[in-house]
Amino acid sequence: MENRTSLYRPPAPYPGEAKEGWRDFRNYVGSDPLSMIPKELYECAVFQFDDVEPLKFLINEPKLLSRVLEEQRASFSKSGGLAELMKPILHNGLFSAEGVDWKDQHEMVTPIFSNTSVRISFGYIQEALSSFGERLQAYADSGKTIKLAEEINFLIADINFRCVFSKPIEIQLEHQCFNSIMKYEEEVTETASDLNQRYGKSEPAFTDAALKTAEDVRKVISQIIDDHIHNRPPNSQNFFQVLQNARVPSTGKHFTRSQLIDQVASIFLSSHETTSAALCWSIFILAQCPKIVERIRSEVQMVTASARISYEHLPRLRFTRDVFKEVLRLYPPVLYLSRVAREDTLLGNTLIPKESMVIISPWIVHRHNSFWENPDQFDPDRFSRGEAKATLGSYFPFGLGPRMCTGASYVTFLGIKVIAQLCTMFDFETLNTDEVRPDSSLYLKPSRPVLCKVHKRKNST
Repeated sequence: MENRTSLYRPPAPYPGEAKEGWRDFRNYVGSDPLSMIPKELYECAVFQFDDVEPLKFLINEPKLLSRVLEEQRASFSKSGGLAELMKPILHNGLFSAEGVDWKDQHEMVTPIFSNTSVRISFGYIQEALSSFGERLQAYADSGKTIKLAEEINFLIADINFRCVFSKPIEIQLEHQCFNSIMKYEEEVTETASDLNQRYGKSEPAFTDAALKTAEDVRKVISQIIDDHIHNRPPNSQNFFQVLQNARVPSTGKHFTRSQLIDQVASIFLSSHETTSAALCWSIFILAQCPKIVERIRSEVQMVTASARISYEHLPRLRFTRDVFKEVLRLYPPVLYLSRVAREDTLLGNTLIPKESMVIISPWIVHRHNSFWENPDQFDPDRFSRGEAKATLGSYFPFGLGPRMCTGASYVTFLGIKVIAQLCTMFDFETLNTDEVRPDSSLYLKPSRPVLCKVHKRKNST
């Protein structure tokens, strides 16, 4: 166990004295909104921003944010944000749907992440990791410097394609789809920088280039679906098959062709960037924490007895799980969740007027001084100490309530597998550690490429 006085502090701005204009919400949108957050916001329960229409409230108190996302969710509607920015590709998929439409889709998509489906996906994950291991071995042999995020992006895209269509990403159409998704996310970042568009005050004004790229993504996904349907290997089991067979229990309704594209796009976009960012941060942090890496390796050795990591081993890799959970605490996939009050609503002692916006920031709550000990430090042991249980509701990297990410358990399962396998095979050496900062333009990811050298471990399997 790490000495708590020597814990590593991963990259993040230091909460300082309040800067001029800190009460004006508009000042939190810019090139580096995280650096604008003063220590006051990491200590308060509820905060109302000044001089902004509609009114905006930041909710940090776990019991109150739970009411917004769970108990009183009918009083709040989803507002703008990431779902709107991704709509040209996702259309009305699960990520952006509302009301009865969302409920039906949720019931139909949930079986993808059942234990049976996840177990089937494990073989595809292992295949992708084996291929990725060969890729990293080539880098280690050549001494080539890699860009960590690019490599992790490729790995997760390969895993997604194998799990959804039973095909590796090296196939031309699949690679074209991956590149187009990456291009769209770059193009839409400019749209996200506009205050009104980013926080749901107006419809996003997409560039023609972004809309064209979104159309290209959907066309390629449609081609991949056609190819898969016509050339599907006999007895193949994958996520797409689950989507094809999905029915709303009460009505028997199934997905239309356009809706199948929506759902596949949702899997590729929502799971890809969030998982990639979390794993990129994981490898970056572990490169600075060799003692933590040794504990992961010892745990894997104890659980597997040097055998290949199997599906049955994963629940027993508890410390590795806590490492991934701690990374998600420090770098949750998104900076904020937003809702709009449908009616005047009382939260605790605070009246939220109709049409006001409620902002819930996993970044702030996960680093709140009232809920966490040494909140900015990387301390995986906090979970085995029960620290998160002491303030139930203060940890929600995948959201809370019915709209919590459907694939949360799958992402965690995938994170454990990837971290355990890569740590037992390789050492990662970061070359520009001091230059890396979190960027919150779309997802919480490193602000610049993390440059790495990969070293093969002796006696690794």
